[in-house]
Amino acid sequence: MICPRCGRDSKRGAACPCGYRRRETRRRGRGGAADASEGGGVRSRAILRWAMLLAGGAITIALLAVLAYHAYYRISDARFERKYETGEETPYILDQFTLADGRPAHAITLFGREGDIISIREVNQSYLVVG
Repeated sequence: MICPRCGRDSKRGAACPCGYRRRETRRRGRGGAADASEGGGVRSRAILRWAMLLAGGAITIALLAVLAYHAYYRISDARFERKYETGEETPYILDQFTLADGRPAHAITLFGREGDIISIREVNQSYLVVG
């Protein structure tokens, strides 16, 4: 082996006459670390691999759930809009009438299924459809 400091040829692992001694390096195994105390045992790699696989699977399932949620409600909303456009359902009925004291007024009848929530922005209230 040639000494990097002086360029002389010396035996492997032996000190060179100039005083330079090449440090011995351990041969690394397949895991990349010289031994388990340096952080790389086969078992720790297997645990890390499974943890990463589980985390990746959980993230994938969460993303698929969000995608399915948005797709379902987008399709549902499109169906809902189509019913009103075709006249299959009416969104509300507006009745005008006069109060007993002579003032004009109106009544709005909203339709919905059991459990639907009707939100009225102007008065900042929500109502639950029952019956």
